[in-house]
Amino acid sequence: MGAFLNKVVGYSAQVEITPLPLALLQKNSTIKWSSRWDYVLEAIGDGQIQWFQIFNSLVIVLFMSGMIIMILLRTLHRDIARYNQEDVVSTRPIPGPPKIPFLSP
Repeated sequence: MGAFLNKVVGYSAQVEITPLPLALLQKNSTIKWSSRWDYVLEAIGDGQIQWFQIFNSLVIVLFMSGMIIMILLRTLHRDIARYNQEDVVSTRPIPGPPKIPFLSP
């Protein structure tokens, strides 16, 4: 890394950079695999249903679904309006075969 700084910045001192771990993961052998969620279940109490979390999740799902529906409806409305404009423009009479004066009856 020091050689890189010498070339880029012209810095002449030797720089030693050691990477630091972002997280230190250690195995906790005091907790059994089968009881790893016990502290969460004990915090809830006697089987209480978390109504606020359920309601919050439902509101978020409905809000996001409504946004997607609004985007789709706006897109469809614009596409249909554009199609109707093209349809009106394309109703000009289609020219028939050329009329040749000496062959027409």
